[in-house]
Amino acid sequence: MKTRNPILSVIIPCYNEKDIIATTLETICCYLNEKYPNLEYEILPINDGSNDDTAVIICEASNKFSQIIPKLGYNNNRGRGAAIKFGIACSQGKYVICLDADLSYDVNHIGEILESFNLDPSLDVVVVSPYMPKGTVVGVPIIRRLISRAANWLLSGSLPGKLHTVTCVVRGYRGKLVRQIPFFENSKELHLEMLSKLCVQGASVLEIPGRLHWKNQKQSPRRKTSQKFVSSAKKHLLYGLLLKPTRFFLAVAGFIMCVAIYETIVIMWTTYENFSWNDNLSHSLWLAMSTAYSQSPHTFGIAAVAYVLGFQLLFFLTLCQVLTMQHNENQKMILYFGQRQNRKNNINNEPDCDDDKSL
Repeated sequence: MKTRNPILSVIIPCYNEKDIIATTLETICCYLNEKYPNLEYEILPINDGSNDDTAVIICEASNKFSQIIPKLGYNNNRGRGAAIKFGIACSQGKYVICLDADLSYDVNHIGEILESFNLDPSLDVVVVSPYMPKGTVVGVPIIRRLISRAANWLLSGSLPGKLHTVTCVVRGYRGKLVRQIPFFENSKELHLEMLSKLCVQGASVLEIPGRLHWKNQKQSPRRKTSQKFVSSAKKHLLYGLLLKPTRFFLAVAGFIMCVAIYETIVIMWTTYENFSWNDNLSHSLWLAMSTAYSQSPHTFGIAAVAYVLGFQLLFFLTLCQVLTMQHNENQKMILYFGQRQNRKNNINNEPDCDDDKSL
């Protein structure tokens, strides 16, 4: 592969995109050529084992636009995460932006990401979020949208900061930083893994409003089935549980403690209603509580069990938090020594992408 020195690398994972990839590539190139005529950039469409004419169409598009790098990919489908990792390894830009092949997020997001980097030179990651204020979602079924919002809310607790969306592929990265960190997930869990490891490295992350617009189903026939969507959501939640289990168990502990407090209030109110002075305070209080127990013994039982479970979960959460902190420290050290070894060995900044080519 010839040496390139672009400012921007745009990575597009592609799997059976023959109906839309030509339009997508032309739209991106025309946008960049018109809005940033002096910008050196490269487009890296990664063929994720497509079994249609996606690879051929990419090669044809590269004849029209020299910025498109053809013949990047492999024979077998490995998943979106694998394609993005491959694209990052092959990229050479100062900034790396990942996009969907169907442009569910319009090309103007490229300019908004670049503008964010220009306004704040210390930024390392720009996350596009349709769920933050001023973000929009169009054409997504309401049930899927609600599940996605709930999943992102839960998963965001696994990461520092107050991100609204952590599963979106459309992001911008500082190229030098993202290329030096090892990533291992091959599926969509890669988005969580990348944010997690970048945050552990102390990366500066900015979230900007996004516009998610699902195209007509006839134009985008590869939308996931409900079964695949549920499976993907489950994997994301399990990965989020791996990163930071406290987020999930804290909600459970909070609910249990609320039940315990509610039942305690009920017991106190019933005791108050049955209280009458008889000899001394302790005896009177005991008689009132005895009467309250005889009226509703299950209330006392629920309160007792809820308190026991609640305090056990709180202790478990404390232990998980300590283990999570220890894990993050270990990860920091591993990443630090890995980067130090890379610098020591003077690894070439340009990866050998040819070894995995099949096109």
